[in-house]
Amino acid sequence: MSPISRRQFLGGAAAVGVAGAAGVAVLVERSRDRTESRKHYSAIVIGSGYGGGVSALRLGQAGIETLVIEQGRLWDKPDDDGKRFSKMLPADTRAGWFTKVPPSLVSSYGGFTVEQVAEHAPSPQPVQAGICQKVTHGAHDVFRGMCVGGGSMINAGIAAIPTQGQLAKAFPDISPGDFLGTYVERAKTALTISYRDMAWFEQTPCFQYARVGRKYAAAAGYGVDYNGSSYSFDYLVKEAAGQVPQSSLAFEQQFGNNYGRFGSVDQTYVAEALKTGHVTVRALTEVTSIRQERSGEFVVATREIDRWGKELSKTEFGCDQLYLAAGVLGTTKLLLKARETGDLAHLNDDVGRGYGNNGDLMVAHGLDKSDPAGTTQSLMGMINIDGRDDPDNPVYASM
Repeated sequence: MSPISRRQFLGGAAAVGVAGAAGVAVLVERSRDRTESRKHYSAIVIGSGYGGGVSALRLGQAGIETLVIEQGRLWDKPDDDGKRFSKMLPADTRAGWFTKVPPSLVSSYGGFTVEQVAEHAPSPQPVQAGICQKVTHGAHDVFRGMCVGGGSMINAGIAAIPTQGQLAKAFPDISPGDFLGTYVERAKTALTISYRDMAWFEQTPCFQYARVGRKYAAAAGYGVDYNGSSYSFDYLVKEAAGQVPQSSLAFEQQFGNNYGRFGSVDQTYVAEALKTGHVTVRALTEVTSIRQERSGEFVVATREIDRWGKELSKTEFGCDQLYLAAGVLGTTKLLLKARETGDLAHLNDDVGRGYGNNGDLMVAHGLDKSDPAGTTQSLMGMINIDGRDDPDNPVYASM
């Protein structure tokens, strides 16, 4: 795949209606010398999710010539069925990364396994570079957004705001008031976060399940958080009224939304980065290793494939600054490999340690027959049990 130009990217984005698990970007080092035998950039960002998208935009705004390398696809063009993304049920091969079995959050339901459902699901296309990958490490299943935009494309769109206590613990050098008033507001604007009309929320059939869940939470002594969303509430209202094509009400979420999700990183931070004219994106390009030459130049080895997995090229790129934003798994894998091979100096035994359960536990709760959840339900995360202030058993659970 050729690098994506600003014109190509914005043209594709406009065609799909731009109007709608992530790594932390880490600056490794800046060098002064470089080798001229390979294509060289001032900066390279590995990964294009939340961390990579923000990094690319800030670098571009600073006038730094930057290459963003993304293992997954740019999901900018519909297939023959007129859709870019697969429904969650039934899912097709656009759902998973080179697998027929979709990377489902639950392994079975009502006695039927995901594998059994996949056997009978329509498969108009062979296995391919789908949008979500499930990786199992011990007791943990990690879901990765394999695409330009990363996890912002396959999450439930929940825009939760951390509590002041959480902020004080995580960012002791920034006052919670400044964090909430400056950085959270900046992110909300950039990601086009929207909020619900409460009068509509209290009566619409598509949130009957949320109101039932709120009732059960209250019985257990919990309040709820009415979070914002990167999925447009304005679109959802029109969707429920039958005025626009359905997405969140048509079993779309974990494998992308064909409509309504206007706040994903590909449409926000990455698109804005390309507008600077200083950022280039290479999709379907896997980083196989990173190293630092004696000259100080960082070298990134890559393998480029097409949508169907055919290898197109192997290429090396050089840079002065290297930013790792390939998610907790991608970034850690690259660092561990570089440490063991000696390709990156000064990496100690702490690399790869401290992995914690910062993900989700999936649970189900049977409803009383007098509390039906309704048949028309939004699959986006729009209401949460909120017990974050409980000192003994804190919880924040999306319904």
